[in-house]
Amino acid sequence: MARAQGIFEKLVMPGPLTGAHAELEKTCKSCHEPFAQKSQSGLCLACHKPIAADRQAKRNFHGRHLEALKGECKTCHTEHRGRTFDIVQLNRETFNHAFANFTLTGSHKRASCDGCHVKNTKYRETPGRCFDCHRSIDPHKGRLGEKCDGCHGEEAWRRVKPFDHGKTRF
Repeated sequence: MARAQGIFEKLVMPGPLTGAHAELEKTCKSCHEPFAQKSQSGLCLACHKPIAADRQAKRNFHGRHLEALKGECKTCHTEHRGRTFDIVQLNRETFNHAFANFTLTGSHKRASCDGCHVKNTKYRETPGRCFDCHRSIDPHKGRLGEKCDGCHGEEAWRRVKPFDHGKTRF
C-alpha cells in the first residue's frame, strides 16, 4: 500500500494532477519510484489494464501505433498540469484512423466523429461491427443476421453485392 506523501514529495511536486488522477496526488509511489529514473509505464499499465491488454494484443491505438506501443506513457500523457488539463490530447481532426481497429474507408471517410463515437464512451470502446451502428436502420430487422458485409459494402450501403441463388435452397 502506498504511504502518504512526505514533506520532500510535497516540496518537489511540480503541480496538481488531472482530475482523473486526483485521488493519487497524496501517494506519489502510485506512479513514481522514488529516486529512480527507470520507466514509469509499468506503474501506469498496472492501473490501466485495458491499455496494457491492447498493447499485449497489438490492437486499438496503443497496440498498433509503434510509439504508443513501445514508448513511455508520459511522453504523450503528461501529468501535473492541473485538474482540468486534457491528458488524452486527442486531436479528432488529425487522428490517423489506420491505427484504430476500424479503418475509415468508403462512405465512412465522410462520417463525422460523433456519428460513431457517442458522448461519455471511450474511443477504444466504440463498437466496430456494421450492425452495432446501423441496427436502427436495418430494413431486415435482424432476420438476416448481424454480418452486413456479406451483402453490403462500405462505398454505398444501398449498392448490394450480386445475390447468388445457387448458394441457397431457392
